[in-house]
Amino acid sequence: MLHPTARVHPTARVHPSAEIGEGVVIGARTSIWARAVVDRGSQVGSDCVIGREAYVDGAEVGNECKIENGAYIPPGVHLESEVFVGPFAKFANDRYPRATAAEGEAPFVPAGARVCRGASIGMGALIGAEVTIGKGAMIGMGAIVPKDVAEGATVYGPKTPHTPESTES
Repeated sequence: MLHPTARVHPTARVHPSAEIGEGVVIGARTSIWARAVVDRGSQVGSDCVIGREAYVDGAEVGNECKIENGAYIPPGVHLESEVFVGPFAKFANDRYPRATAAEGEAPFVPAGARVCRGASIGMGALIGAEVTIGKGAMIGMGAIVPKDVAEGATVYGPKTPHTPESTES
């Protein structure tokens, strides 16, 4: 389904089962695979791949990004160019999630992660709200990332007997 206000470049390829929502912009030569959803004004650059059943919801995606199957990228997340997001990786956009705002509390404003150019997010990684992942950083499979990651750093999950040199995120 293609919303009438969506702008899809004529060279982009969108699978017939994908959903492209209101105000979405899809760049040149980008491919959107089966049952993927790109929604709520998301901006997707040129030469990107958005995999099967990925959900890009109000996010900004730079050029030459690859978002693998089942990834979730909510409002407030910004991916710079050449970012890889592995299968089933998930991003948060709220440090203190609640179903309703308390009396007198300001309304919710998404505060997602910023992933800098050339960074890679491994399969099943969980990226916290308001986190910056530095240029060229590598986030390993299954990592939980609650704080900023330096440029070029490698972060992966808990220590195990097979990876004594691992660093906890």
